[in-house]
Amino acid sequence: MSDKREDGSQKAPDQDAGASHPPPPPKTDPLLNPTVNGLLSLCREYGRQGMPPHLMDSINQVLVTVLGSGPAFAALESMLSANQANGLMYHNAVAQQQKTNVIAMVATANCVAKLLEMQPGTIWDELKQGDGTSSPM
Repeated sequence: MSDKREDGSQKAPDQDAGASHPPPPPKTDPLLNPTVNGLLSLCREYGRQGMPPHLMDSINQVLVTVLGSGPAFAALESMLSANQANGLMYHNAVAQQQKTNVIAMVATANCVAKLLEMQPGTIWDELKQGDGTSSPM
């Protein structure tokens, strides 16, 4: 069995004499939505058979709508995630500020308690011992 025809040209290896093969299925893009792939295959199928113009227009409008709205949805998702990140940042900033305020109130309360425990005049005595001066000014 040879792959040469009578006229000397080569025949394709999968081409049998007299056998008709169905056309291969249309290639689909795995990155596209299955709906878009379905519409594209429908368009290809009708393209081979002759598609009515109003049906072709309808399919084109759907494809343009689906493909055209993709960037808008991507931008929307990006803005929503940025807004969520900003909200979380402000929430954390407020929580940290509240913790700092509580620590400041505790420190102030401890200082007031320490001052109330001292006898009159002991503050100046402690200052004298610390820096060697007798007056605060």
